[in-house]
Amino acid sequence: MLVVSDTSPLRYLVEVGAVDVLPKLYSSVLTTPQVMQELRAEHFPDSVRMWAQRVPVWLAVESPHRMGFRDQLDDGEASALSLACERGCHLLLVDERAGSRVAHECGIRTIGTLGILLEAGYENLIDFHATIQCLATKTAFRHTKSLIGSVIADFEKERARRASRL
Repeated sequence: MLVVSDTSPLRYLVEVGAVDVLPKLYSSVLTTPQVMQELRAEHFPDSVRMWAQRVPVWLAVESPHRMGFRDQLDDGEASALSLACERGCHLLLVDERAGSRVAHECGIRTIGTLGILLEAGYENLIDFHATIQCLATKTAFRHTKSLIGSVIADFEKERARRASRL
């Protein structure tokens, strides 16, 4: 599955040490030069800026031919969504509500950092509970206790459902 990523999922997955789940979950991951530039911004943690200096081989960086959505989204989101539209991607990795809303209007599904971590947890690619705890306590990820609790409950429910099928 070909996916395009905006800035925040890459940022937070790097921060919690789970960015390498992306090529395991999705066959091809793209992003844009604008997203990479955002990841190198001074206000981001050193680990994120250093990661963005050495793009991993599994991440392709492409510019969209035409930048749309600038009237509704920041440069990173606009470029990622423009590229997703041009490449016919069916999934955009994005956390922001505005980006997700516009993507849905264009017929593109979205998943955010929490959803990616859920998928990685289901596939036993990460220690789900430790990773969620790290995201909630050691990063600037915007969340509420009830959101994190809900995600953990969803994980436990799905894990139990999958175990009952074995």
